[in-house]
Amino acid sequence: MSISLFRLLTFAILILGKSKSNLFAEVKSLTMVTLDWSPYYGKNLKNQGVITDIVKHAFQGSYATSLDFMPWSRAMVMVETGEYDILMGAYYTKERAQRYFVSDCIYSVKVRLATLSDSKILSYSDLRDLSGYKIGVSHGFANSEVFDNADYLTKDTAKNPLLNIRKLLTRRVDMIVVAEEVLNHQFTKSKKSDRKKLVFIDPILSINTLHIMASKKKDSNLLIIKDFNEGLRKIRENGTYASILKKHDFP
Repeated sequence: MSISLFRLLTFAILILGKSKSNLFAEVKSLTMVTLDWSPYYGKNLKNQGVITDIVKHAFQGSYATSLDFMPWSRAMVMVETGEYDILMGAYYTKERAQRYFVSDCIYSVKVRLATLSDSKILSYSDLRDLSGYKIGVSHGFANSEVFDNADYLTKDTAKNPLLNIRKLLTRRVDMIVVAEEVLNHQFTKSKKSDRKKLVFIDPILSINTLHIMASKKKDSNLLIIKDFNEGLRKIRENGTYASILKKHDFP
């Protein structure tokens, strides 16, 4: 082999190796955190839930993601302080938008008031109609801006929505705030007789949008959110988003 050919092959190998290194370097690792909130996301759900499935597909090719579960209030703090990169599946609020970079909407959630079927109040026209009733809410959850700021309402806080459902069934609260799909999911496989005891109060309290969020304490997090938005747009356009919803039996 001539010296010139040897040098050419050596140069080609170096360039190829460098290209491969750059390719692998582009796939960055992200740590995500959320709560166990079926049917949207959870340890024991298919692909850890529909929202997890969507988020991972939106990041695919640009970021390798891992997901941990913990109580919601702790998860928010862990992301804000930089212990984790991404808070997955958070409702948008003005207050959160001041602390986090917020992605485009991933999915919309109907937030309802639920009560027992023999309740005296099955509808309301103004939140003040609910004065005098004990309303179960979940710690750290945003519900609606008007409801959350309504200091004239009696709110009883539980650690999570499942505990609130139990409190309602045992009449320790008069009604609870809960996502419509969360309540329905709790009774899909067991205790269907208990589901018949519960009804939703009209009208819908709020329609909230789910997002991923990253702390504003790190400027580079904005790029992560922009990359996610681009990935989300692509999977909506190519049909992946719709197929994920169908796979998880979501409308």
